Amino acid sequence: DVEPDRLELARQLLDLVVVQVVFERECLKVRQLDESALLGTLDEVRALSLSSFACEKGEAIGCRRVGRAYFSGLLGVPRDPARAVPKLRKACAGGDLEGCDLLAHMTAEGQGTAPDPALAEALYVKVCRAGGAPSCTHLGVRYATGQGFARDLESAVLSLQRACALGHAPGCVELARLYGTGEGVRRDERYAVELLQR
Repeated sequence: DVEPDRLELARQLLDLVVVQVVFERECLKVRQLDESALLGTLDEVRALSLSSFACEKGEAIGCRRVGRAYFSGLLGVPRDPARAVPKLRKACAGGDLEGCDLLAHMTAEGQGTAPDPALAEALYVKVCRAGGAPSCTHLGVRYATGQGFARDLESAVLSLQRACALGHAPGCVELARLYGTGEGVRRDERYAVELLQR
């Protein structure tokens, strides 16, 4: 014979297990969806709902998708960069490199938040070091042009070399441009052509 208190505790534990299983199943659905699935095969309300649910439960990819939706006006929501920023901060804190990259862009440009070039640079550097090739390219271009950051051709070359090594074609193109013009490096048109062929 089971005591009533133990039986009630067992029921509560079973309820928690069921909630956890449902949560994990829903989060797995969000992780398995790629951007095209979110924008194409699912209706927009369901896509936003799944992503919002995942974000509320701490899934960084869900936060990024909601943040991107508000940034771009996707998934049936109006474009609202100010609403995107907190979601992207949560995504970035959760380790989502794409979310950090978009947050860095918005922070550099002052979209949805006050411009903060130092924070944007730190975010780009963090993501680039973690293997986020687009951030390496964005960082390299900003260093090369002085757009928002102090112009630093040596850092531009290093960032673009990393982007290209990670297979990001726009990074290779920008690096080729520097080698083709001799900005920050010894001019080497042959190497520039090699980079463009990657």
